[in-house]
Amino acid sequence: MTTAEQTRVNTVIRAHMENLNGSFDKREVAMAMYDELGDDQVRALAIEGLIDRMRGITSAMRPPVKLRKGSPSGRWDQVRDARDLIEDFWVAFEDRPGKHLLDCTAQECDEQVEAYRYRAETNAARAESFRKLAAKLRKSKARVVADLDRDEVARLFDA
Repeated sequence: MTTAEQTRVNTVIRAHMENLNGSFDKREVAMAMYDELGDDQVRALAIEGLIDRMRGITSAMRPPVKLRKGSPSGRWDQVRDARDLIEDFWVAFEDRPGKHLLDCTAQECDEQVEAYRYRAETNAARAESFRKLAAKLRKSKARVVADLDRDEVARLFDA
């Protein structure tokens, strides 16, 4: 598939996925896009699909790796699994529909950096609140959080 064909197909895909927020039936979206593609594009996509399918089959047909001490090829299965994960990895955005990792721009990767850092900070703060709450439960010998003073629980979570 030429670069122009890929660009056109990616444009059609993005147009159909623009208003979806990450959860969708891939078959329904593909069927809706099919009508917008020309015969050459459909043929090129079919060939690419067959090539991808052949890659999957031939990678499964490879003989098992015989490890020699220090052989770097012993991690072949891990590498293959990681490749599949990257191809299927979905990136979610808060202000717009998500997209596949392989379609992300540098700016979108930077946005994900900030989003993950923010989540890490909030998760660390929440973890600290739970640590304090667990200590309070142990100290007071309470069985569940509901046995504690509600104001104190709220104060621990607001900290």
